[in-house]
Amino acid sequence: MKNRSWNIPYSMFCFVCLSICQLQAQEDSWQQMNGPYGGVISHLITGKNGCVCASTDYGGLYVSNDNGNHWTERIGESIYCLAVNKDGKLFAGGIYNDGRIYTSTDDGITWTSISPPEFSGMAIDAIAIDSSNHIYLGGYKGLFRSDDNGESWTGINSGLENLDAKYPRCLTAGPQGVVFAGFDEGIYRTTDYGAHWSPMNKGLTSLYIGSIVITKSGYILASISNFSDLGGGVFRSTIFGDSLVKVLDDFSVSLAIDNAGHIFDGSILSGIYKSDDEGSTWVPVNNGLGNLEVRSLAANAGDSIFTGTSGMGVFRSSNQGTSWEETNEGLDNTPISCLAGNSKNDIFAGSYGGGIQKSSDGGVTWSRIALDLDQVIWTINIDSSDRIFFSNRGGAFMSTDNGENWESLSIGIDGPRFAFSNDGYIVAAGPGGIWISDNTGVNWTPSLVINYPEFLSDVVTNDSNYIFAGAYHGLYISKDLGISWDHIMIDSIYQYVYRLLLNNNGSLFASVIHWDAPDYGCKVFRSDNNGSTWTDASSGLTDRQVWSFVNDSSGCIYLGTIGAGVYRSSDNGQTWIPFNNGLNRTDISSLYIDRKGYLYAGSLGGGNLKKSAGEGYKMNLDLKGGHFNESNMSNLITGSFLFRIKITAGSNTSISHPES
Repeated sequence: MKNRSWNIPYSMFCFVCLSICQLQAQEDSWQQMNGPYGGVISHLITGKNGCVCASTDYGGLYVSNDNGNHWTERIGESIYCLAVNKDGKLFAGGIYNDGRIYTSTDDGITWTSISPPEFSGMAIDAIAIDSSNHIYLGGYKGLFRSDDNGESWTGINSGLENLDAKYPRCLTAGPQGVVFAGFDEGIYRTTDYGAHWSPMNKGLTSLYIGSIVITKSGYILASISNFSDLGGGVFRSTIFGDSLVKVLDDFSVSLAIDNAGHIFDGSILSGIYKSDDEGSTWVPVNNGLGNLEVRSLAANAGDSIFTGTSGMGVFRSSNQGTSWEETNEGLDNTPISCLAGNSKNDIFAGSYGGGIQKSSDGGVTWSRIALDLDQVIWTINIDSSDRIFFSNRGGAFMSTDNGENWESLSIGIDGPRFAFSNDGYIVAAGPGGIWISDNTGVNWTPSLVINYPEFLSDVVTNDSNYIFAGAYHGLYISKDLGISWDHIMIDSIYQYVYRLLLNNNGSLFASVIHWDAPDYGCKVFRSDNNGSTWTDASSGLTDRQVWSFVNDSSGCIYLGTIGAGVYRSSDNGQTWIPFNNGLNRTDISSLYIDRKGYLYAGSLGGGNLKKSAGEGYKMNLDLKGGHFNESNMSNLITGSFLFRIKITAGSNTSISHPES
């Protein structure tokens, strides 16, 4: 952030930077780090011999063969549904994988892929297997049944109208040919192995079906979650009943029954409920559950029940839900939202639903902090005194003791990003404008008030106490620490200023998004005179959104893109080259350089974001329950990981904007 006066020609400066960058590049390949642990767990299933399978929103299928103590990724693409037959054979279907089905006969260690021609190009959304090993499968082409262990398939769609608009959310097979199918349009039931279907929706207050289970005494329970009409909950009927009655009022997404007949309900708002009387009454059982946004549940043949959360991975209970413990070792599929570090070289990683994790050994081991606060983390910023600032859905918080304790900040805006002036002022920018504190966050004063649809997405300050704030439309600049503001447009076509960087020689960089381009294209612009004039600095870049900037002490600049990985410039942004050797994920959400000269890159999977920050002024407009909804995700390539590469020999690296 230093505004330095250079006495050498600009061309010589670029040559020196290029030489230093080349000399200091000591490790030429990115390495995936060991953690942070967690993930958005969409489905869970337990096998006959004790294995546990967990599919993740941002990645593939993880399997544990020791009751959840350790996990290994076994399928490296998105899996959306899981089932097991009476012989213990596992089945997995993918949501965007051209109709492939995976099977395993060794408790999930190895998997075989089959591609029935009937499913070509189809997303497989649901699988169920009955006690006679009839397999029922659903996708956007309808429902199918196999009577020969998946060798051949028959369409079973009589009674299901408008198939193109129906996507089965779940399938549950009962006794003697009874099968239930849950859709966005309600429940359908068959009593003849799928030959004919009829709706079963009387009594439902909403039709968005998430999960259906059948109790030992012959009840069916359906979980429903629907934010639009607030009609969610758990509904109950008999297997052959004509109507359903609500027995739990909540936003329910998953149900499971353990070996003793206890019923567990997972809610995306309130954690887990338990019923010991076939669903008549329910009690919350959340002791030890670090994330109350529950996505999935599964019970094994023993005493364990597993729950998958929206960001914090898997928790296990061995006492029928009385208490829960996190069991995520090896499950390193955390959707990273931001990275930051302090002068002690501690690294802090924030994630969507996984909270904040801290590493003091260069990313080898991680521990969770701020567990009593909301776990959907938007931003982390750390000032020169190692005070940590972060924002989440619950507000903004500060820690002065390296994350041991946190105090709430009374800022009048949601989800702010922070910047710090040389004389101790703290600047917070968010959807409602800019607020400033001159007493280390105790009091805040509004400096710039803006109204929706305008909003601010980033903020930086320089040594002259200029404030630059990127906005939905253009850039706001204050030359007097927030007393007055100018509003400029960097470009008439690329208008949304999404990310900003002030590098070591005072150049200001902005990633700017084009609203009307098919994929919300992006350019990078540079100003060498505090925003008065701008130069297109996109040479070598693909038309991808830039979500993060950092620069190292030698003058090299790195940027992370959505869809094209990391780029580096050694000539102050005149040209960019890909910096992706070994980096097998292309959606890079955050970058950070530590004091030992390592560059870290946090990912949101790889090539799996269909929509972007351009869809809304805050990421939570595109989030449901702390995870990306399906309209935002294509899930073509999986895995949300943290990577690291050595770029310098080690020094007091100057980072203008350490978080993403």
